[in-house]
Amino acid sequence: MINKEMAGRLGNQMFQYSSMYAFMKDNGIEEKLNFSFEKVSKTQKNFYDSPNTLIDYNINNINVVKKININIFQKALIILVKAIEKLMRNIIKNPDVYEKKINKFEISIQPFLNKFSVYYMTYGYTKLKKGIFKNQIFCGNFESAKYFDNYKNDLKKMFKPKKPILDSNKDFYEKINNTTSVCVTIRRGDFLSSKNKDKFYSCDEKYFEDAINVIKTKVKNPKFFVFSDDIEWCKNNMKFPKGTLFETGKDPVWEKLRLMSACKHFIISNSTFSWWCQYLSNSDDKVVVAPKYWRNFGYYKDIYQDEWILVNNRR
Repeated sequence: MINKEMAGRLGNQMFQYSSMYAFMKDNGIEEKLNFSFEKVSKTQKNFYDSPNTLIDYNINNINVVKKININIFQKALIILVKAIEKLMRNIIKNPDVYEKKINKFEISIQPFLNKFSVYYMTYGYTKLKKGIFKNQIFCGNFESAKYFDNYKNDLKKMFKPKKPILDSNKDFYEKINNTTSVCVTIRRGDFLSSKNKDKFYSCDEKYFEDAINVIKTKVKNPKFFVFSDDIEWCKNNMKFPKGTLFETGKDPVWEKLRLMSACKHFIISNSTFSWWCQYLSNSDDKVVVAPKYWRNFGYYKDIYQDEWILVNNRR
C-alpha cells in the first residue's frame, strides 16, 4: 500500500500523486493509494472547499484516510531525517547552499531509506526502489517529470475534469482552440504576503514583458490569454499586446486547468499549477517560456524541462 500525507494545493498534489502512480506501475502495485489531507486542511483550509483537490478529476485509485499507515521503525527514520535537516538549517545560513546540501543529503540516504519502504525527497529527482515493507511511505514534493514521464498519457486522461466546461466559458474555450493561443500565468496572491514575498515572488512585470517578446519571435500570430489570481490588477497595471483576452479569475481551479492546458504555447510563472498546465497540453510544437530562477533563492533544477526557453527574472 502506498501512503502519503498530502501537502500543498493542486499543482503540488498532482506532482505527489503522479510520482506515486508511476512508482506503483513500475513495481506492479495494484492497490489503492492511502492519502491523508489532514495537513492541508489544517494549514490551508481557506484555499479550497475541500483540501483534496484531486477529487475533481478522473482518479479512482485513492483512499482518503484520517492518518496514513506507518510502522514505528519507518516513523523513527522520518523523524531522524527531519532532525538532521533541521540541524543543517541551523548551521547553514545561506539558503542556496543549504538547499543544495539538503538535495545531496537526501539523494545519498535514499538507498538506505528505500530498503525500509520510505521515500523522502524534498528537492530534485532520484531513482526510487521498492522496499521490504508492504506499506510504502512517501514524504516530500517529488517535483520532477522524471518520476512519471513514462506515464504521461495516463496522467493526461486522469487529470481531465469530471465536470463539463462551464457555459460561461464556451466562447473563451473556442477562441483558445481556434487561435495560436498563448497561456500567460501570473501568480500574485499569497506570493505577495510578507511571509512569502522575498522567497517566492520572482516573476515581476519585466519578466512577463520579456517573455512576451520571446514568444513573438518564436510563434506566428500569437494570441495571448491571461490567467491570474489577480486579474483586475493585471489589466490595470501590466502591458499586453492588443487583442489580449483575460479569464474572469472567478473560475474553479478544475476549470482553469482545462482552459489553460488547452492553449498551444505557454508563458509560465514559478508555480506548480502553471507547470502542470503546460505539461498537460496536447500541442506537439508548444513553446514554453519559463523563469530562469524558480525562486529568489534555492535549488530547483529538476523542475525544469529541457525544451523550455528560460528568461532572466532576477534584477
